[in-house]
Amino acid sequence: MSFETAFISSACNRVPSCISWGPNNLLLYGACHSVAIYDPNAYSNQGAVVKTLVSHNGRVNSVRWAKKLTPTDFIKDEDLFVSAASDRKVVVWKKEEGGAYNFKPMTSLIGHAAIVNVAELMLLRNGQILVASADSDAAVILWSLSNTGEVISQLSLGQKPLALNMKFIPIQNQNFPLLAIGCDDFKIHIYTADGEPLKLLQLVGHEDWIRNIEATFDVDGNTVIATSAQDSLIRLWKIKEKKGEETSSKLKISENTFIFQGAAYVATTESVLGGHEGWVYGLDWHKNNAGKLRLLSASMDKTMIIWEEDENGIWADCVRVGEVGGNTLGFLGCTFSPDGCIILAHGFQGAFHMWRLDEISNQWLPRHSFGGHFDSVVDLAWDPKGVYVISCSTDQTTRLFAPCPTGKESYLYAPWYEIARPQVHGYDMACLALADRYKLISGADEKVARVFQAPEDFLLNFGRLCGIAEDSQKVKNAPRGASVPALGLSNKPVYDTDLGKEKLKPKSQSDMYYEPTFASEVMKEPPTEETLLQNTLWPEVQKLYGHGFELFSVASNHNGTILATACKATRSEHAGIILWNQETWNQIGVLQGHNLTITQICFSPSDEYLLSVSRDRTWVLHKKNGESFSFLCSSTKEFGHTRIIWAADWSIDSLYFVTGSRDKTVKVWGVSTDTVWKPISQGLELEESVTSVAFAPISGKYIIAVGLENGIICVYEWSQKAEVVWNRKFVMDSSVLRLSTLYALPSVLLYPFEELVLELRNTVDHVTLTSLILVLN
Repeated sequence: MSFETAFISSACNRVPSCISWGPNNLLLYGACHSVAIYDPNAYSNQGAVVKTLVSHNGRVNSVRWAKKLTPTDFIKDEDLFVSAASDRKVVVWKKEEGGAYNFKPMTSLIGHAAIVNVAELMLLRNGQILVASADSDAAVILWSLSNTGEVISQLSLGQKPLALNMKFIPIQNQNFPLLAIGCDDFKIHIYTADGEPLKLLQLVGHEDWIRNIEATFDVDGNTVIATSAQDSLIRLWKIKEKKGEETSSKLKISENTFIFQGAAYVATTESVLGGHEGWVYGLDWHKNNAGKLRLLSASMDKTMIIWEEDENGIWADCVRVGEVGGNTLGFLGCTFSPDGCIILAHGFQGAFHMWRLDEISNQWLPRHSFGGHFDSVVDLAWDPKGVYVISCSTDQTTRLFAPCPTGKESYLYAPWYEIARPQVHGYDMACLALADRYKLISGADEKVARVFQAPEDFLLNFGRLCGIAEDSQKVKNAPRGASVPALGLSNKPVYDTDLGKEKLKPKSQSDMYYEPTFASEVMKEPPTEETLLQNTLWPEVQKLYGHGFELFSVASNHNGTILATACKATRSEHAGIILWNQETWNQIGVLQGHNLTITQICFSPSDEYLLSVSRDRTWVLHKKNGESFSFLCSSTKEFGHTRIIWAADWSIDSLYFVTGSRDKTVKVWGVSTDTVWKPISQGLELEESVTSVAFAPISGKYIIAVGLENGIICVYEWSQKAEVVWNRKFVMDSSVLRLSTLYALPSVLLYPFEELVLELRNTVDHVTLTSLILVLN
């Protein structure tokens, strides 16, 4: 039994300096506590996130590929990169044998007393590695790594360093590294970076905090430094040798002149670029084969600009791309691809925005990108037919992911994309369930459950992208799409009449000012981020009122006729399960039995039983009784768990159910008499708290996946008659799965999809999450 990664979905962390596109054409970005690797050549040049690397226990704030000081055979620059995180640690990664993505921690640098915001790495002569890192406590540390150990030099600036960059200047046929540091004093401080740091000069001109520094060389070999700040301006500085001047050691450093290694240098302002209307966070240089420089900038005004120098030496914007409208908040970083044909930005909400240069029209065209949730993923569900998976998050969105075959390959090997965003809410999401392929029920930090129905545009585009034949009857009766009014929370349906010139007569005064932002699209490839935000919503068809507190769990029976919902509770009167008729949406009953919040609700595959587990350390089983359910039995102290029960699931034959608890045990329960269910084998004892369990829905044997609080997934074959009741088949590699030893895996779902597919969901509080879909061979 083995696993391979089929799909990774994760947004970029909400910090600058968090993406880096290397000369090996691999893109690195921070994804929660891990570093994600995106390969644009994966899946026949469709591109995909191919691996996540884990070594930090805090949010990754900076990733950077190595810079090379001089040509050397010691190590390639594409073999090294550095990452820095909120755990106050800097990690240097090195590629090892075993594949293009096989990077392992080379060393961990510990010395910062505060969160590390940015780090840079440069390869020096004789195999030395120079690392510069800056933290939020106004400290910059230089680490010199060699075969003899680590040498540390520390700078206490007195101002908070927000950006740094390392580049070298050529002096007497030798290259010497310089370190540029941008601070909240609006200045750029230039230091020597080889040996004991020496301050050479400071560049003054910006009128707000410095946010990014990028350096390169022009055609004459002079060092050009680009700086951006919160004053919405970009400044270009040029450092060059001062010819014909006195270069004795008696020459003192003047305002923009300094002496280094017996040579005099002058730093001048090359240009001031004013094209953005918001804070400028991102900068990146690109040099074409002819040596001509281009500068890419990204701003909180939701635009990216490519700047070029004309024949008169004047820098001007030649390309401007970005967003119009939407609910995004601008860009935090940007980068060129190594060949300069792709520009990429990541936004405040973690999404990636990509444009590719079309060779025929010579225009920059938007392209579908990658990404995912930018906050904790709290629930997910498989399409009943196993084609797509849908998830919800505390980032207040619900997202739908599906494989999109590009040729004759099967679904199992097709690349996965986010193809719809059914709900963009105003409250943090808490739970969801699918009643059928095209009906979604979700709950958030509100007392209302909301029901959504797939619109016509989704049905048609889902068929085109995934090769699924659409339901003609559903298409005929469905609205075209949905749109959220200003200051509204409900997705209002949009019909053909709303898209035409003649509008229907408004039904209410509020409708007089309602203008739908939805635009119908015929998708031939996965949608871009802008399309996902505005044109893939599902219309809301029903609201379900009845709970006194925020919803926490929801489940639908397999026939799609009964819905069960539960909310947060501290008393038994609030810890009930409300049952709803899915045809009339009327309440058909309230099931009692718990004293605290119900953590999970499960219908048996036969729909005969309804199981619930709770924070009160008990499970309660109800049995079908007419159109509703009635109490059958519950766990007892003699056989029950001693801590919170987080998860439960049924076997495919409805004969057994499994529970997992904080008491570090997993138990399988079966019927003893008509009204008594007991553990039918010895329980599984583990070293960590159990936060998720799932039966594989396959016949002939019982496969159970167990998620632990430390982020590890274990897969067991369970048999009450075997000599070894719990036969461990596989343990997920912690370097792939574990985001942190402090965070849990609240849900694991197993579903047959040509072969057995394992979907796992990792929850991390207040930070971005990586979700993985793996294939069991």
